[in-house]
Amino acid sequence: MRQTLYEPEERVYIGQQCPKYYDSSRVISQAQLTGGLFPAFQNLPVELNPGLVAVIGPKGSGKSALADLIAYAGAAYPVDDKTTFLHRAKDYVSGLQIELSWADGKSDRAEIGAAQKGQQLCRYLSQSFVERLCSDDYRGADLTKEIEGVIFGHLDPTDTLNASSFAELRELRTRDASRVRISIAAKINSLIAEDEQLRQALKTVPEKKKRIEELDKEQKGLEKQLPEARTESEAQAQVKVTDLRQHLMKLQTVVGSHKQNLLRIEQLENKLARFRVDFNEFRAEFLTSVQSVGIPADIVDVELTVKGESAIAKKKSETQMLIEMKEGKVAGFTEPTIAGVTDEIAKTEDAVAVDQARKTQTQQLQKRISAILQEIQRLQAEVMQLQGPMMLRLNALRAERLGAYEAFFKSWQKEQEILAELYRPVQGKLSQGDKEEQKLDFYIKWDIDVDGWLDRETHCSTLERLTRLVVR
Repeated sequence: MRQTLYEPEERVYIGQQCPKYYDSSRVISQAQLTGGLFPAFQNLPVELNPGLVAVIGPKGSGKSALADLIAYAGAAYPVDDKTTFLHRAKDYVSGLQIELSWADGKSDRAEIGAAQKGQQLCRYLSQSFVERLCSDDYRGADLTKEIEGVIFGHLDPTDTLNASSFAELRELRTRDASRVRISIAAKINSLIAEDEQLRQALKTVPEKKKRIEELDKEQKGLEKQLPEARTESEAQAQVKVTDLRQHLMKLQTVVGSHKQNLLRIEQLENKLARFRVDFNEFRAEFLTSVQSVGIPADIVDVELTVKGESAIAKKKSETQMLIEMKEGKVAGFTEPTIAGVTDEIAKTEDAVAVDQARKTQTQQLQKRISAILQEIQRLQAEVMQLQGPMMLRLNALRAERLGAYEAFFKSWQKEQEILAELYRPVQGKLSQGDKEEQKLDFYIKWDIDVDGWLDRETHCSTLERLTRLVVR
């Protein structure tokens, strides 16, 4: 009666004969039960009113049994549901045959225990299914699916993009936004990893400075232990060896820098090679998509052009040659080399050596002093790098991460706009309905659990630390 007041034009008709609104091929006129082990079901026809909207009766009178049987014959029975009548009574109904007669004269038959075959002929919402939808502590996946089915049914057929369900349509409409979000998430992961690496490196500055002080003290102590020269020539030789070792250290530092640069060049080549692979994969996918929309493959194409690539190969060759020349591996090179200075140090020490013990002691002390000076120089350069460019990079990373976070949430916002567009037809129908319908609403809510996010920060993956975002 209440529904009649809500929909008088659809529920009330005054005339000589009630109009027929239904499709005969979708109306069950009879359910015939035959066979089986239970005598009550041996030959039982159940006539159904074409306008049937409810099956009433006391508890245990067979309402759920009838619904389960009709669903089984209509290939809509939930086989995995252990709470149904057919599951609980399987020992009694095994082999029972159900035949559905439709109002258009057709019929369909099924046997309990045999697999359900053919197309689903009816929609079955079992009692347990409805209870799950109405449960306060249920996550709502099934209810959401049902609501999405209603939304999908109200869309213009041309707007469904030939999708078979709302989930499929949503995946088609939001595919680009999802891909963008995956790309942004990867960038965020990379930025966070770089940030953590820089912060860990900056923590080593006090330790490096302390190490420099320790090395400086050790150097001064070793210099005091150097044997005093006994002759003028020996004194000159010691000064010369010291200068030569300083020169050797500079050459080694220069060659080390060249080798570091060579490594960066090789990394550039590898990065370019990886990019080519990624580009070829993109090109193949892009051209396939172009052809799928009806554009001939010979009309559209994308090409990769790397300007000045030969300069990279040339720089690599020049750096390799420079390393070999500085190491003394190239004949005719007139500038000082590591090999040449090393030989000169050995010759100078041999020319003035008074005894082997003093020579060995002096060599060991000078080598250690040179190594200390080289290490001090390296540590000082690292400290300057950390307190200068790396600190600037750390500050820049914060802005980059904020920009990436903003882009990540904008991708969600884009998906929200797509969902709102899909909801619009149902929303419009509800807004034009009666008072009860106008109370219903579809909305998209952003629920960010900041407290839970912070609590889980130390255990979660990087992307989970970004946010716990639920789009409803």
